[in-house]
Amino acid sequence: MPIIAYPYKFSDWYGYDKDCVALTPFLVGAGIVEGGNTACATLGSSFTYYHNGSGTYPGNGNIVYQADQSTPATGGTGTNYAVFAAGPPGNPVRYFRCTGSSGQVQATAACP
Repeated sequence: MPIIAYPYKFSDWYGYDKDCVALTPFLVGAGIVEGGNTACATLGSSFTYYHNGSGTYPGNGNIVYQADQSTPATGGTGTNYAVFAAGPPGNPVRYFRCTGSSGQVQATAACP
């Protein structure tokens, strides 16, 4: 690997992606239900989703992406997603709520 010296040359920045955002993977359950909060009753994780926040799980205002890491999670009029610490047969540890098609988390809380 070449050593980069000051002043920088344009070639030092070749391949630099200034818009790159690291995404954090987490497990989501298949029991996605619009309406009442039944997310915490989901029995197992089925999908790996990703979020752009700094925590282990998505927080308010984070954007959640589906498995392809580019399509935002959709929430319709309001969807609660179960979040798992490990795959089946573990219980969900949290849930988050999205509305619309932006993938932005509107609310999150621990499962009892």
